[in-house]
Amino acid sequence: MIITDRVAWAANLAAVIAANYTALTLVLLKTLLAEDESTTLADVIDVANEADYGGYARVTGVTFGTPFFGPDGVVKAAAPLVNVPSNGSAPFELVYGYALVDVGVTTLVGIHNFADPINIAALGDSVAFVPEINLPAPQSAAALTE
Repeated sequence: MIITDRVAWAANLAAVIAANYTALTLVLLKTLLAEDESTTLADVIDVANEADYGGYARVTGVTFGTPFFGPDGVVKAAAPLVNVPSNGSAPFELVYGYALVDVGVTTLVGIHNFADPINIAALGDSVAFVPEINLPAPQSAAALTE
């Protein structure tokens, strides 16, 4: 029974990831936005909020992989490393986080603020990180621990 629960849970999360977290567009943010439902797509793509440092471009095709338990015990999925370098031209700015939107940039999927902003001040500076999402926990903790 426990094995079945674990397999069903993993299959359900894999289906959730396949349906909702593939081929996303990642938008870098030059302001802090709330990590909750009060932030809208319009907030994310507003010129006052979306990064615009020299060399910046939205990252397309961001896809999340197999679920895992993070060090904090939360179920997560990660995408491959994202690296958005500066070409050394103005404007320079701090990058505070990122948002994930659908490929057509019509739906906000999620938002995350970095622990500390990343300073883009010169040629070679870049915003590099592994995006992660939190996923729903299994119905029973025993399903994953035994």
